[in-house]
Amino acid sequence: MAAGAAAGLRDSAPAGNDKMIAAMLVEQLRPEFRLPAIVDANTRLVSLEAQDGKVVFGYSLLHGSAGALAAAVEQDRARIAGALCPGLELIFAKGVSVELRYRIADESRYTPLLLRPTRCI
Repeated sequence: MAAGAAAGLRDSAPAGNDKMIAAMLVEQLRPEFRLPAIVDANTRLVSLEAQDGKVVFGYSLLHGSAGALAAAVEQDRARIAGALCPGLELIFAKGVSVELRYRIADESRYTPLLLRPTRCI
Protein backbone atom coordinates (compact mmCIF):
# COMPACT_ATOMS: atom_id res chain seq x y z
CA MET A 1 0.00 0.00 0.00
CA ALA A 2 2.76 2.44 0.88
CA ALA A 3 4.59 1.51 -2.29
CA GLY A 4 1.77 2.54 -4.61
CA ALA A 5 1.27 5.92 -3.01
CA ALA A 6 4.98 6.68 -3.05
CA ALA A 7 4.91 6.51 -6.85
CA GLY A 8 2.84 9.72 -6.87
CA LEU A 9 5.37 11.87 -5.02
CA ARG A 10 6.41 15.09 -6.68
CA ASP A 11 10.11 15.71 -7.11
CA SER A 12 10.02 18.93 -5.05
CA ALA A 13 11.72 18.09 -1.76
CA PRO A 14 15.17 19.68 -1.56
CA ALA A 15 18.29 17.63 -0.93
CA GLY A 16 19.93 18.00 2.47
CA ASN A 17 18.04 18.13 5.75
CA ASP A 18 16.55 14.64 6.34
CA LYS A 19 13.98 15.85 8.88
CA MET A 20 12.65 18.54 6.56
CA ILE A 21 12.65 16.20 3.57
CA ALA A 22 10.83 13.46 5.49
CA ALA A 23 8.20 15.95 6.66
CA MET A 24 7.67 17.20 3.10
CA LEU A 25 7.37 13.65 1.77
CA VAL A 26 4.78 12.75 4.41
CA GLU A 27 2.74 15.83 3.54
CA GLN A 28 2.82 14.76 -0.11
CA LEU A 29 1.86 11.15 0.75
CA ARG A 30 -0.86 11.89 3.32
CA PRO A 31 -3.65 12.75 0.80
CA GLU A 32 -3.18 9.30 -0.75
CA PHE A 33 -4.40 7.57 2.42
CA ARG A 34 -7.57 7.50 4.49
CA LEU A 35 -6.39 6.27 7.84
CA PRO A 36 -6.97 3.75 9.14
CA ALA A 37 -6.65 1.92 5.83
CA ILE A 38 -7.34 -1.78 5.39
CA VAL A 39 -4.28 -3.61 4.04
CA ASP A 40 -5.64 -7.15 4.41
CA ALA A 41 -7.94 -9.15 6.69
CA ASN A 42 -5.53 -8.81 9.64
CA THR A 43 -3.61 -5.59 8.92
CA ARG A 44 -4.47 -1.89 9.08
CA LEU A 45 -2.28 1.07 8.20
CA VAL A 46 -2.99 3.37 11.14
CA SER A 47 -0.41 6.14 10.91
CA LEU A 48 1.90 7.96 8.56
CA GLU A 49 4.37 10.43 10.01
CA ALA A 50 7.82 11.94 9.71
CA GLN A 51 10.02 11.13 12.66
CA ASP A 52 13.77 11.59 13.15
CA GLY A 53 14.32 12.12 9.42
CA LYS A 54 12.39 8.98 8.42
CA VAL A 55 9.02 8.36 6.84
CA VAL A 56 7.21 6.07 9.30
CA PHE A 57 4.27 3.85 8.38
CA GLY A 58 2.45 2.41 11.43
CA TYR A 59 0.60 -0.87 11.00
CA SER A 60 -1.74 -2.56 13.46
CA LEU A 61 -2.46 -6.28 13.37
CA LEU A 62 -5.84 -7.39 14.64
CA HIS A 63 -4.73 -10.87 15.74
CA GLY A 64 -1.52 -12.42 17.04
CA SER A 65 1.02 -11.93 19.78
CA ALA A 66 3.92 -9.51 20.07
CA GLY A 67 6.43 -12.36 20.27
CA ALA A 68 5.09 -14.07 17.16
CA LEU A 69 4.99 -10.73 15.34
CA ALA A 70 8.63 -9.94 16.12
CA ALA A 71 9.70 -13.40 14.97
CA ALA A 72 7.70 -13.14 11.74
CA VAL A 73 9.08 -9.68 10.87
CA GLU A 74 12.64 -10.86 11.53
CA GLN A 75 12.15 -14.04 9.50
CA ASP A 76 10.51 -12.21 6.57
CA ARG A 77 12.71 -9.07 6.67
CA ALA A 78 14.37 -9.71 3.28
CA ARG A 79 11.08 -10.66 1.59
CA ILE A 80 9.27 -7.59 2.95
CA ALA A 81 12.10 -5.27 1.90
CA GLY A 82 12.29 -6.86 -1.54
CA ALA A 83 8.56 -6.43 -2.07
CA LEU A 84 8.39 -2.80 -0.89
CA CYS A 85 11.68 -1.24 -1.98
CA PRO A 86 10.81 -0.78 -5.68
CA GLY A 87 7.69 1.23 -4.82
CA LEU A 88 9.57 3.45 -2.40
CA GLU A 89 12.22 4.60 -4.89
CA LEU A 90 11.12 8.25 -4.88
CA ILE A 91 11.45 8.43 -1.10
CA PHE A 92 14.82 6.70 -1.19
CA ALA A 93 16.02 8.98 -4.00
CA LYS A 94 15.79 11.82 -1.46
CA GLY A 95 18.09 9.90 0.88
CA VAL A 96 15.33 9.32 3.44
CA SER A 97 14.81 5.98 5.18
CA VAL A 98 11.42 4.33 5.69
CA GLU A 99 10.43 2.61 8.91
CA LEU A 100 7.54 0.17 9.07
CA ARG A 101 6.16 -0.26 12.58
CA TYR A 102 4.03 -3.29 13.28
CA ARG A 103 2.06 -3.78 16.49
CA ILE A 104 -0.73 -5.95 17.77
CA ALA A 105 -3.93 -3.86 18.01
CA ASP A 106 -4.27 -3.96 21.80
CA GLU A 107 -0.57 -3.44 22.61
CA SER A 108 1.55 -0.30 22.62
CA ARG A 109 4.90 -1.96 21.83
CA TYR A 110 5.79 -2.20 18.16
CA THR A 111 8.25 -4.18 16.03
CA PRO A 112 10.16 -1.91 13.63
CA LEU A 113 11.52 -2.74 10.18
CA LEU A 114 13.88 -0.05 8.87
CA LEU A 115 14.42 0.22 5.12
CA ARG A 116 17.43 2.34 4.17
CA PRO A 117 17.99 3.78 0.69
CA THR A 118 21.42 2.17 0.35
CA ARG A 119 20.02 -1.31 0.95
CA CYS A 120 17.15 -0.92 -1.48
CA ILE A 121 18.85 0.72 -4.47
